[in-house]
Amino acid sequence: MLFKFPREIRNAIYSYAVTSPSPVIAWCGPITSLSQLECWQRHVYGNDCVAIEDYKLNSLPVQLLARNLICSNGQIAKEAAIIFYRKNSFLFVGDYTWEDATKWLENIGPSNRNCLARIEMNFRKPPHVWQQLDGTRIVLLEDGWQEYNRREPIFERNIHLILSDKAVDGVVKNINPAVESFFRLLGTGDESSVLVSMHLSNQTLPGLQLTTDEQHPYANWLSMDLPNLTERFCSFSISGVPKSRPIEVIWKGNESIVAFDAETRKVEEKGWEIVDAVGKEKCDWAENGIPYLEAFFTLRRKEIIGVIMADEPSPYSWLNGSREWVDAYLRN
Repeated sequence: MLFKFPREIRNAIYSYAVTSPSPVIAWCGPITSLSQLECWQRHVYGNDCVAIEDYKLNSLPVQLLARNLICSNGQIAKEAAIIFYRKNSFLFVGDYTWEDATKWLENIGPSNRNCLARIEMNFRKPPHVWQQLDGTRIVLLEDGWQEYNRREPIFERNIHLILSDKAVDGVVKNINPAVESFFRLLGTGDESSVLVSMHLSNQTLPGLQLTTDEQHPYANWLSMDLPNLTERFCSFSISGVPKSRPIEVIWKGNESIVAFDAETRKVEEKGWEIVDAVGKEKCDWAENGIPYLEAFFTLRRKEIIGVIMADEPSPYSWLNGSREWVDAYLRN
């Protein structure tokens, strides 16, 4: 019946059936229910996160219908899959790793992967490790972060990150090498572009910490290492595999509008292009009756010319029991 219509009409029918205005969840890790997902989202990303009601109303029915269509007649499956992967935005949430994201790209296959146009990632900060003066790294079981820092093994410093001659020891981010595999897979295929949006947790801005929690000043620290690496991975061929499709990575987050506006120059000096910054009132928070305003920003890493210097260790390395734990570890 469907093949009585020309391809343009069939595509319009597929678009109506398998396209969602809200993101389709590609991965949610160990989260087993939508209510659990909503609690996770609000805890890590605040109220401006994926609206679960929108997901249930729009995305979930699309996922279920797309699954049935893609498993149907060969020609219908092929045509529906092209629309499903090209027209939707695919979201990674929960406790995923870069291996999980890479495995998803592998599992959907090269033809579907080539159709991808938008990927969203609720960004998970890499765990902490202690980097010694010679660049070697050891496990860090700092107070309150033991479980988080154990979630992945210790990785060597990425070969694209060059240590400064004046290297110091301290807490650094443990960046998974699967990041490179992810962008290598995403970068092969046809010439259509793909947009990757990194959704940062509250008051996190790579390279700068504009708002400091006096009790947990280290909590929102994030170095420039990962943004620098992703920019490099999107610019060149990786591991000898030619890159044939453009990849754009943007970083979206929120900060105090006062702090963001005051430090705009520092943000740009760190290598960021400020694509957009919109002020919004935080409806559930006011100080002395004055509404708290946040800047919802979108950043793009500027092109890096030459080698990438590894970022300095966290300025809060001496807090949270890190230094004491490392000294005790090395003594033993």
